[in-house]
Amino acid sequence: MKNTSVLVCLLGAMSLTACSGGHGETQSTSSSASALSSVAFRGVSLAGAEFGVDPYGSGPLPGTFAVNYMYPDSNYASGYTSPAHFVSEGMNTFRLPFRWERLQPTRDAAFDAAELSRLTTTVNDLTALGANVLIDPHNYARYGADLIGSAAVPNADFADFWSRLATTFKSNPKVMFGLMNEPHDMPTEQWVSAANAAIAAIRATGATNLITVPGNGWTGASSWTDNWYGTSDATAMLAISDPGNNYAFEAHEYLDADGGGSDPACVSATIGSERLANFTNWLRANGKRGFLGEFGGSSDATCLAAIDDMLKHVEANSDVYLGWTYWAGGPWWGTNWMAIEPVGGADVPQMTTLISHLGTPAAPPPSTGSGSGSGSGSGSGGTCAPTVFDATNDMTQSIGGAAGSSWNLWSNGYVATTQSFGAGAATIVVKAHGTSAGGVAPHMVVTVDGTSIGDVTVAATSDADYPFSTTLTAGSHEIRVAFDNDMCTQTEDRNLYVTNVSVTDCGSSGSTTPPPATAATCAPATYDAASMNHSTGAAIQDGWNIWGDGYASTNATFAAGSATITVNAKGSIAAGVWPHMVVSVNGTPIGSASVQTDQWTSYPFTFNATAGTQEVRVEFDNDLCTSTEDRNLFVENVSTSCSSGAATTIAAVGAGTGTETGPSTATGTITTATPPPPPSGSAIRIMPLGDSITLGVNGGYRDGLYDRLTTAGKTFDFVGSQSDQYTLVPDHDHEGHPGFTIGNISASVDGWISAYQPTHVLLMIGTNDVAWWCAQSASEVADANGALIDQILADDPGAWVIVGSIPPLTSQIIQPNNVDRAQLAADYDVELQKRVQSRIDAGKRVKWADVHSVLSTSDLYDGVHPTQAASDKVAQVWYDALTSTLP
Repeated sequence: MKNTSVLVCLLGAMSLTACSGGHGETQSTSSSASALSSVAFRGVSLAGAEFGVDPYGSGPLPGTFAVNYMYPDSNYASGYTSPAHFVSEGMNTFRLPFRWERLQPTRDAAFDAAELSRLTTTVNDLTALGANVLIDPHNYARYGADLIGSAAVPNADFADFWSRLATTFKSNPKVMFGLMNEPHDMPTEQWVSAANAAIAAIRATGATNLITVPGNGWTGASSWTDNWYGTSDATAMLAISDPGNNYAFEAHEYLDADGGGSDPACVSATIGSERLANFTNWLRANGKRGFLGEFGGSSDATCLAAIDDMLKHVEANSDVYLGWTYWAGGPWWGTNWMAIEPVGGADVPQMTTLISHLGTPAAPPPSTGSGSGSGSGSGSGGTCAPTVFDATNDMTQSIGGAAGSSWNLWSNGYVATTQSFGAGAATIVVKAHGTSAGGVAPHMVVTVDGTSIGDVTVAATSDADYPFSTTLTAGSHEIRVAFDNDMCTQTEDRNLYVTNVSVTDCGSSGSTTPPPATAATCAPATYDAASMNHSTGAAIQDGWNIWGDGYASTNATFAAGSATITVNAKGSIAAGVWPHMVVSVNGTPIGSASVQTDQWTSYPFTFNATAGTQEVRVEFDNDLCTSTEDRNLFVENVSTSCSSGAATTIAAVGAGTGTETGPSTATGTITTATPPPPPSGSAIRIMPLGDSITLGVNGGYRDGLYDRLTTAGKTFDFVGSQSDQYTLVPDHDHEGHPGFTIGNISASVDGWISAYQPTHVLLMIGTNDVAWWCAQSASEVADANGALIDQILADDPGAWVIVGSIPPLTSQIIQPNNVDRAQLAADYDVELQKRVQSRIDAGKRVKWADVHSVLSTSDLYDGVHPTQAASDKVAQVWYDALTSTLP
């Protein structure tokens, strides 16, 4: 909420319940060293690229680079080295403002190549330092002087801008998306509609990056509950919806009398915490996450105390705050009274105050070879000097908290960093320790670019070194340390603590491609399950009991071509349900089965392999244990054979190999997937297909449908490439994809149908086509879904396609057609039913499930998605439609 005179130039609702030992509990202390526990992002805005334009869009646009504006990078601002200095002091995040008009001079058109190069070079150079970057279109919800959401700048243009921007940066895990700087002088509802359009467009690209969403009214924290600017942010911002469920609300707050940052005098030493209080309380009351994107003050004693007080408040409430960025740094600030640029090589007083809230300084970044600012190595070889990344301060964390000098990776979280390598050998050493629960120590997996280079059980209760060796191509690679067998009860808490990650890159020059896989000999091989790698479980006679939704895995060396993996398994039943088994290769499922026998039985899975070493994993995903019943999956062994043309063998390898990627991040090494025939009596294969409503809250309608089918004595299997492990429904498989439109489903459905051969497809799609921004009529969207129905029927003429209407939506004007999405959704459901009926009349295997009729907007937790309770009503609709099609 900066005064215009200064401007001339983190998964959705977060869980606030926790286990002992730190799993997300509210912080109650404010000591800087300990309170940094969950404040993941700490840094400064590097201003300059947004200079020359005021908050109302007046100024030279696009302007002249290096005359009107400047990027904070040594490639453009000669001799500018402050980012490295800030990182050396312990900062790990930079907010990077720029102007939309300069990047995209014509809306709904390609980015300007020169400006995009400046932006990407700056981002890459900053992330190469090990820092996170929050990219910030600094436009005040305007393009020029015209408001976003107006006829002059429709939401569709804003969504197009963000679609292009997300596509550019989505592959960099250190980049976060700040939707917009400080919307003001507009209806709050207009801003919310625009923000939702942009968020939907971002997620439609497949981007999973954190999005920060500012409030209206200059984004003021102290005015979050006010209504002088229209509907309060506290009310209107609850309508923000992120299909990817990874967003935080950004607020700004200054310490002078008008809260705009125009006066060097601060009100009091406690004004920071006082002005944040309402925003903090709102975040906690609504289960939201916050980010303090701007704050600042002068160097007088009152302001320094107020800055310290403000950050202590953030740290004391780190259950709801992800972090902060000070305003500001940058190459053109000179000696501005609020800037923290070093003066004569020395830190200014404000920086000294910030340092007490930064923790351990980061290690210097590795050499990047050519120095081009790309963030990747030159390929000329590495260095044998180790680079140490502190897990608490230098790495990206998915979740967790500081514990002394270590980071506690609770709830199966991870820490990650990006490092440049030369081609050749490299060693990664993780310093870690753990605490056991249930008699089992924590399990740690280390990956590079999503492919495992090793895993180990961390039995040490004090820090120990765990080395992993690998061979890499030259360039930038992500290093990730993951925890994957967390357990928390009222009396026990299994934790993995990572202190640091040391990287020694001893690569030598030469080929930038890995050595070719050695051709394998076609000889069947069998690997005993008891000798495989395990996440959890225990040995039994002739096999291994995979308990607690664990897995057994090993590496296999495959030649290119068709191969078969056969799992010999048996199970025990509980609550009338047999164990469910999923088999994957390099994280991509090649089939699943309900193991419905207590005798050793062979389950074959055939797929088309590429040459090379890949992980084979057998996973148990519907465990149940009560005082009277225990569902178990027992695996005797895993064997391989050659199906046609290709030689295949399985290598018996121990810990230190494999992959940890899941279905959504598959490496692409599996070109086709042919699931096994369903076991006798389970010929019903149901594919729940759609968007985030199919994914649902704790499994959504799939949970109630599973219970109804089970109670009716039906033997069935939910199928799909997605498997959400932490949900209520015992069978986790589905094809629910947050953010997907009808077109997204159509682009992939042929492969899903081929791979999983469903007998029934439960299709509910169209919400994302009509809820955010839509240039089509209801009839046109329904036509697209009709074509999708025909596509599925052509893929599998014997399958039943049961088509669900979408829920009613809350009222909101959407662009570019300026229509109420509530009416558009209602009209779409009417039109869709006509398309379904015409296919029924033509004798097609299609049925209608009227979800719309059993829900009202009061059943939606965010105006779009059904609550968990409402999902049970949806389950009954699906069950009623399914009944007449089941044997």
